[in-house]
Amino acid sequence: MVKCGTDSTNWWAYTTEVQWRLRLDWHANQATHFLLLGTALSPQANIQFSVDRTNWINSSLPPETNSVYSIPIPSECATNPVVFVRYAASPFGYNNFLGGWGLATTNGGPHISYPQLQTIDPQTIPAGRNLVFTNHVVNPYSPPDKMEFTLLAGPVGSTLSRTNGIFRWQPPIADAPQTITAVVKVADLGTPVMSATQQIAISVIRPASPQLTAMSAANGHFDIQVTGDWGA
Repeated sequence: MVKCGTDSTNWWAYTTEVQWRLRLDWHANQATHFLLLGTALSPQANIQFSVDRTNWINSSLPPETNSVYSIPIPSECATNPVVFVRYAASPFGYNNFLGGWGLATTNGGPHISYPQLQTIDPQTIPAGRNLVFTNHVVNPYSPPDKMEFTLLAGPVGSTLSRTNGIFRWQPPIADAPQTITAVVKVADLGTPVMSATQQIAISVIRPASPQLTAMSAANGHFDIQVTGDWGA
């Protein structure tokens, strides 16, 4: 919820009130500070935190560093899956330009970050068949974040869609059997770019050789039954 002026393209101008709903559980409640990018903010601006949008906890606006204000999240809010933050200021005499927000932590790692790739089990396929699987991304910030896939390593002839993460490959029979590894990367288009990679083991087995299992002739027709792996 935003109450602000309309003469700014990338910044909220003459802001009187903004409320954010933050999913702290997306990062396993690791966040310790709420970050606010702003300039010409009123010294009387109020920063408040709440878990129910009814009972608000007042926090003071600290000194800025490169126009970024780092406000500690109250301990009674930091452990909740969702917390609300409210910025309120008088527009008179101050521009109250707000350009962005974020979360930060002073806790030690390892830290949870996004995007993440869902694990793909090792793949086994007879040579000659088409191997197709989709790399699924976990990113609670998408949209608006846009994802882009890259095949960092893979067998000759394999492809990976840059937009939807679909991997395709038809292993040649001449190279079977073999075990190879495909390395997939997904990255958002933010600043800085955040990414994740994973390796997928692919085992190519040699298809069963075709066998003639039955032959018959009747009424002028000659029938042959062939068994073996299809696709070979």
